[in-house]
Amino acid sequence: MKRGRLVRLLLDICLVYSFTLCSTPSAAQNDSEVSVARFLGDRNGAVSYTFDDGLLEQYTELFPVLKELGLKCSFCVNGNTINNAKPTDSKPRMTWAMMREMAADGQEITSHGWAHTNIKTLSGEALRYEVQHNDTIIYEQTSHFPRTYFYPGNSKSAEGVAFASRDRVGTRTYQISIGSKRSPEWLHNWLRELIANREWGVGMTHGISRGYDHFSDPQTLFTHLRDASRLQDSLWIATFEDVSAYVSERDSVRLTIKKKKGKIEVVPHLSLNKEIFRMPLTLRVPIDAVSAKQGGKPLTITRHQGRKLIDIDPFGGKVVITREKKPASVFLTAGQSNADGRAYVSDMPAYLWDGYSHLFFTNVTFQSDGFFGEREFQKKGKFAFCDVTNYLLDEALGRDFYSIKCTYGGTSIDTAATKPGKAVWFAEAEWIGRQQAHRGGKGMSLTKSLVEGFKDCVDSTLSHIEAGYDVKAIMWHQGESDRSRADYYYDNLKTMIQYMRQAIYDITGDEADKTLPFILGTVPHKSRQYSKKVEEAHLRMASDLPNVYVIDMSQGQLGSDTLHFDAVGTENLGRKMFQKLQELGLIE
Repeated sequence: MKRGRLVRLLLDICLVYSFTLCSTPSAAQNDSEVSVARFLGDRNGAVSYTFDDGLLEQYTELFPVLKELGLKCSFCVNGNTINNAKPTDSKPRMTWAMMREMAADGQEITSHGWAHTNIKTLSGEALRYEVQHNDTIIYEQTSHFPRTYFYPGNSKSAEGVAFASRDRVGTRTYQISIGSKRSPEWLHNWLRELIANREWGVGMTHGISRGYDHFSDPQTLFTHLRDASRLQDSLWIATFEDVSAYVSERDSVRLTIKKKKGKIEVVPHLSLNKEIFRMPLTLRVPIDAVSAKQGGKPLTITRHQGRKLIDIDPFGGKVVITREKKPASVFLTAGQSNADGRAYVSDMPAYLWDGYSHLFFTNVTFQSDGFFGEREFQKKGKFAFCDVTNYLLDEALGRDFYSIKCTYGGTSIDTAATKPGKAVWFAEAEWIGRQQAHRGGKGMSLTKSLVEGFKDCVDSTLSHIEAGYDVKAIMWHQGESDRSRADYYYDNLKTMIQYMRQAIYDITGDEADKTLPFILGTVPHKSRQYSKKVEEAHLRMASDLPNVYVIDMSQGQLGSDTLHFDAVGTENLGRKMFQKLQELGLIE
């Protein structure tokens, strides 16, 4: 194989599908910092769909799908082909009226040169006319001046690129064909690779059903666009102009940051032309930010993937970010299946579908990076009592709080009450000293999973809250799996509670955490794994150890398996947990 063909093949294999303008990998951000997000809305990846030559079918077949999905794409046209269609044309073009309609919808109508001439062959007046005359016509016809340029045939020269780049936010120097040669599987994987690699992909094609490089079945494209629209939480789908402008602003802006008590002042410095570069920039701000203003006008704080964000005008002057003045409340949930949740999401209270306004949530059972995110319910998933408690906390507190969960179904405290090798909550000093935290199927100690997961959360997030944090309580439900070793349950539970409290104190240094409130629910009497001795141990623990409290779930409603709470029983325990937190004065 010739060297040129080999290089081209390797480039294709190595995903030279993405187009970036002076982009650099973003540094890892800790939540005490302010930084510019890689893409608008802090999405992981971005994609711009570009369609060349202004073919009629881009309006008749594609544009209705874009309107249905709310997607914005880029269409580059050659002015001398518009309104010059002949009955014999095999590739009829759009009209200016059609493009005005598309522009009004937010689609980008941009320049592909006046006559689709290879600008490598042009210079001087011929180059000026090919580029600028097309700009003038597009502006006159659509009222939008094209701020990008797409090279015909992707052919370029240094002089041509320099000239075409004047007064633009960017030009299309790289793209990847998404037309006839691409399978649905390739298109599916391409988007996910952009997200995984934090890249901007520029897809390019011409025909839809019969134009150059058209799809053998247009539904391949339409299905792909619907797939893309479902990924918009992680993938920014925008015009080439918008992404070009954002990337250039992102890579050119300099932030001056001053930290003061209770606030942060950020001044963006950007030397680009503000008449051309008009995209807002997304800032990642501290997780304890409660309000922000720029030029005296309030900015909206949003949450995405466990971070707080604001969109600023990079030319708009100083941004003032106000931080929370009170310590953040932290709640821990632990135990086995009824704490993990076995009630069907389809049966859960309707109010939970609205989600949470102030909750930051993480589950450290299997892995932990110390960062909090959203609590999301899957349609076929399950919910737990803590989901109800967290909703009531969300309503009552009215400000940000943090929930850390560590739960695993079928787990005992006693190592002899379960299958060999299964993770347990046992916390006897000599044994636990030899064990690793349970993570990803490895390690035996769930007690360490909770404690080490908590430490990760402190190191990565909670320690960066300016006003600090306050661990309020551990909420617990467990005991079914220890029924065969019920005589030992009291001592094992007591040792575990004491271990957890001491370990959390060692991390926080707060004397109150030595007797951190521990709230446990009993096992329903109708459970096929109910043990009277386990229940007696629960009740005795509440009288023997300080700040241990029992919630009576003896009549708790169970599902058909007579083991796990159904939706009613789950909600009931969640509400009782909340009420106990209220009684103890742990909710302001």
